[in-house]
Amino acid sequence: ARTVQASLVNDFEDVRWQAVTDVFVQGINDPTQVTLSDVTVSDYFEGQEPVLLFNEIILNDLDNPYVGSAQIEFKDGTFTPGDIISSDISEKFSTNFNSTTGKMTISPVNSQITTEDLQDFLRGFTFSSISKNPVIDKDFRTIELSITDLGGGTENTPPETTIQSITFNVIESNDPPAIDVTHAEVSE
Repeated sequence: ARTVQASLVNDFEDVRWQAVTDVFVQGINDPTQVTLSDVTVSDYFEGQEPVLLFNEIILNDLDNPYVGSAQIEFKDGTFTPGDIISSDISEKFSTNFNSTTGKMTISPVNSQITTEDLQDFLRGFTFSSISKNPVIDKDFRTIELSITDLGGGTENTPPETTIQSITFNVIESNDPPAIDVTHAEVSE
């Protein structure tokens, strides 16, 4: 709370009024700001090296340096069984990728993990696919990143979620035919 004092002077009657009041200033929670790279994510070529998803991401939370949770999810029906989102092992975050739904949850291991820690961790996330036909439904992927902060401003401000999406192409290769011989008989 802040105290505000106001005075009013009437010059003609030489009368002065004064009032004092308390004003309570309620802070609001500013959500985590997410800035993605101006350079688009590289195309993914079937059977090749994984592509980086968020290699130049910048995160900033003006009113709370600590991170809540994050989630990465395929959107617009672009998940194909065999698609994989992966990351380096981290001592600061636990991850869980559901290979059936294409959804990954990211949780800090304690309440002292910062937004900067999450930024550094996200920069190593990759996409790859072990599907024999990764473009069966769609020849691109849309991936949504959502980050929920821990609140901010003053006490009891609710958490806010920030959502950003990336889209990139998936390019298939022509797989050579495979021959499987189980009971072969050779005669002369």
